[in-house]
Amino acid sequence: MNKTLIFADAHFARNYDYELLVDVAEREGTDRIVYLGDTDGVDSYRRLIDFRNRITDLGLGLDLIRGNHDQAWLDYIEGDDELFSLLPDYSDVSIKDAADIRGLIQEMALDTIHEDVIYRHTLLAGKPASGACGPLIEGNDPRLKYPDLWYYTFGTNQTEPHPSAPKKLHLTYDPTVVLATFGALKNRNARYLVKGHEHINKVWQLTDEGTLSGGEFVGINDSVEVPNMGIIQLGAYKNGNYAVLEKINDALRIRFQKIPRRRGYSRAHADNPLEHHLVEPHQSAE
Repeated sequence: MNKTLIFADAHFARNYDYELLVDVAEREGTDRIVYLGDTDGVDSYRRLIDFRNRITDLGLGLDLIRGNHDQAWLDYIEGDDELFSLLPDYSDVSIKDAADIRGLIQEMALDTIHEDVIYRHTLLAGKPASGACGPLIEGNDPRLKYPDLWYYTFGTNQTEPHPSAPKKLHLTYDPTVVLATFGALKNRNARYLVKGHEHINKVWQLTDEGTLSGGEFVGINDSVEVPNMGIIQLGAYKNGNYAVLEKINDALRIRFQKIPRRRGYSRAHADNPLEHHLVEPHQSAE
């Protein structure tokens, strides 16, 4: 493993954001990019398709992981709108849009592994423990079809959310899920799990008993050496957050970064990344 550039939960990221992410990959000298999933909107999927093509042309490795929003979009395109009804309504999808988006999401794996690191949108396990559904979910809720992708509403052990986390995210962890994650890491000869989904930066350690310990919140521009059997949580890229993962003397180190803004680049032209409109001194770059 050299350097891996990771981002998650892009949702409505713009062309501007993807263009900057390409710049970051080149500047960091990364040889692989991993996107941990969750995109929304026809335009957003088209941007992701363009980004995939650009990264392929550069000869960099790219892994696209399927998130719960991606699964909802795929189900909707294939005629099942139960999960899609939980998302913002962007249902005006043309036949060509549907074919392209379906093809992209079908390319997305539920997880991938490189060396001893597993990349996934959420925790590895599936079903919640019996009777362990959290306050946001009912027994007939369509999210139960994909419990491994919507797991954050399951569980009995509620942790304290980060102050910046959306209040709707009940950061709950079913002990069954944690134990199964521990087993999955060991069975696949992995020591680390990198995930998205909750829009916060955090690092845990899985103990020998299959419980989570530590729960260290990580700030932007912080580097953390990840403990063995560690779980790394990435914040949302829609807020300009990404991470660089690298091995240093067999230790895994992750650096969380805020994506830079180009000097003199107007956000009013964010969706025309090839047109570098310079901003006059008296104008605001925002």
